[in-house]
Amino acid sequence: MIHLRWQTVQVRCRRTAIDLQEYQRLRQLAEDVEEAWLNRLADEAESEGTDGPASLEEMAAMLRDQQG
Repeated sequence: MIHLRWQTVQVRCRRTAIDLQEYQRLRQLAEDVEEAWLNRLADEAESEGTDGPASLEEMAAMLRDQQG
């Protein structure tokens, strides 16, 4: 729920209120963390090689191998 009061935005969630600056800071932090995570995934994918995409059968075999 968002309440507008005197040019301050308060976001209420389980009795916790934060001002607009804190909300923007937390949103930026979440975006930065997501960006870093996606970059790590991309780096891992690149380091695994450029043999092209794996087929569904190859992915299933890899999952079976990992599960033992």
